[in-house]
Amino acid sequence: TVVRTAGIMAGLAVVSLGIAAIRIWQEKEAKQQAITQAIEDRRRAEASYRQTIQGVSRMLARLSHPEMVPPDQLPGYRKVLCEEAARFYQAALQNPTNDFAARWELGTALVHLGINYGILGERVRAIEVLRQAVDQLDRLAADVPDDAEYRAEAVAARVPLGEILQQDGQTAAAEAMFRETADQWRRAWADHKTVRIADHYSMYLAMCKCEPVRNYVKAAELAEWALARTPNDAGLWYILGTARYRTGAYREAVIACERAESIRPDGVAGARAI
Repeated sequence: TVVRTAGIMAGLAVVSLGIAAIRIWQEKEAKQQAITQAIEDRRRAEASYRQTIQGVSRMLARLSHPEMVPPDQLPGYRKVLCEEAARFYQAALQNPTNDFAARWELGTALVHLGINYGILGERVRAIEVLRQAVDQLDRLAADVPDDAEYRAEAVAARVPLGEILQQDGQTAAAEAMFRETADQWRRAWADHKTVRIADHYSMYLAMCKCEPVRNYVKAAELAEWALARTPNDAGLWYILGTARYRTGAYREAVIACERAESIRPDGVAGARAI
């Protein structure tokens, strides 16, 4: 009897352990499903967030096309859209996300907003927004140091900031920003040998609004490097032509500008002038 009772108790213990194990598994499975659902919900929310930023940015970008709005109404439309976009973007900055793509969208959207404020002549607002854009994109580039595109966007955001500081009469601050931008391009190029960075860096050195920052020899070198990899880029041929012209290499400048025109006859206005 004792043996039989012990056997029954052992059997019950095994069954209890089995039931407990099943419950633990079920709880873990439920938790995993909840985590998976939460991740999926977050992805959908972030995708929606990115699409919203893109939509607002597209509205601002359309202001660059005169045919979209009657000329006499354009300043009013630009003002209203800028104010609406600013409210949305400021709210987004107050509720940061870890989604890299969403952060990139927000940073580039702030650049467009700052440029539009500059067009409106609201330079104080433009400078404030562009500084926010630089900060947003710098932090993103620091978090993803291996991504050359994020790095390029972070440096490029400084270009309109320097130009609007110059327009606002802040000569010393503008020159400091121009020099910082050139240094940032140099560092980006040292870390990432990409066509896009070579393109932007060469254009900056050839056409910077701050004459002491220009370096036509280096601009030509970068443009040639990029053209060896993308020979049908009319913009790069024009940059090369500009750099050659400024260094007195007129024959080479003509050849480069003719090549730019042959690729894109109506797209590079300065090529024919050179």
